[in-house]
Amino acid sequence: VQHISGTGTYNLAKLIIDNQFFASPTTQLNRNVTVNQALTLLSGLVGTDATNILHLGNTATSTSGSQQCFIAGPMSKQGPANFVFPVGKGQEWRRIGISGLTTNTTFRAEYFVTPYTSTTPVTAPLDNVSVVEYWQLDRIAGTSNARVSLYWENVSSSGIDDCPDLTIARWNGASWVEHPATELAGSLCSGAGTGTITTNAVVTAFSPFTFGSTTAGLNALPLTIVKFEAVCDGLNVKLDWEDASPITSSKFIVEKTADGQLFSEVCTINAGPSDAGPAKYSCEDAARPGNTYYRVRQETKTGEIFYTPLVAAGCSEAASLGVYPNPNTGEFTVTGLQAGASLVVLNSVGQVVFETIAEQTTHTLSLKEKGFYLLHVRGSGAQSGLKVLVK
Repeated sequence: VQHISGTGTYNLAKLIIDNQFFASPTTQLNRNVTVNQALTLLSGLVGTDATNILHLGNTATSTSGSQQCFIAGPMSKQGPANFVFPVGKGQEWRRIGISGLTTNTTFRAEYFVTPYTSTTPVTAPLDNVSVVEYWQLDRIAGTSNARVSLYWENVSSSGIDDCPDLTIARWNGASWVEHPATELAGSLCSGAGTGTITTNAVVTAFSPFTFGSTTAGLNALPLTIVKFEAVCDGLNVKLDWEDASPITSSKFIVEKTADGQLFSEVCTINAGPSDAGPAKYSCEDAARPGNTYYRVRQETKTGEIFYTPLVAAGCSEAASLGVYPNPNTGEFTVTGLQAGASLVVLNSVGQVVFETIAEQTTHTLSLKEKGFYLLHVRGSGAQSGLKVLVK
């Protein structure tokens, strides 16, 4: 992860993101950044959050992004022109567009690769809304209304299987309501098709948006996992889930994340016999300090992909592992230990330079040579983890 940090005002003419440092590179904003002319997205994700936002000025433009390069968090755009927000989350690139503006107005957009907090109730003629994803689109300055466009980059991942029935839904604070919409020419609703759907009229209120369907059984098909739990159990996190309709499922992939953006695979389990009724599954992951969140990716026999909401393992309820002062020129004090925990220190070439068993919740260790070291603690729950030491 690279960072844009520091003090002062980041008021840029152009910003080019071309981070090729690692397999999944990220450039994290640690402050607000404004681009006034052009944003060019070539390689690597751009991490933003509620207090560190990427903002595009009145006449600024942006490339469309890609599966390998998008804004993984909120971004805003000022101006009266049509604009497509190159947003996404995790490993999913999912754009949202605004058009038909009449005055200088600022909109902020963010994509979420989980269903909105509530997927019901729905107001007729809607029958259901996506249980896969949603976008938060807000008008934060100005008064212009706008037509809204939602993009799918892989129709199976978005749970869409019928273009004519597809529509756009908005959460009005109490229910999902339809904003009738039409897919653009060239949109494909099968296989790994891509496409766009745009509201037929301007929208006058802004909040969560997602795909909707007016016919039961079409588009954004329901997730059949009815229970998913992640429980911290000593050195491991026990992951359990139940599939209410195995007849539709092909396999399950459990994924984890620390920040809601970058996910890694924990385990893959093939679905059981389709005629056996509700099926239960489980696997385990090594417990780690801090908050770790899990989700189940369900893949169906027809190629659709659905995700459960994120759940926390709860391992962070234990005391967190800490080291201080770090860096320093003398002794390091390790805190948050569990009696019996193993402490191993490796130097920069991987040689063991110190190891012991903790007898108390704190332990002091001394390192003779200057340099970087890796402290590996093996304990229970949050008392297990890795720390970089600098002398």
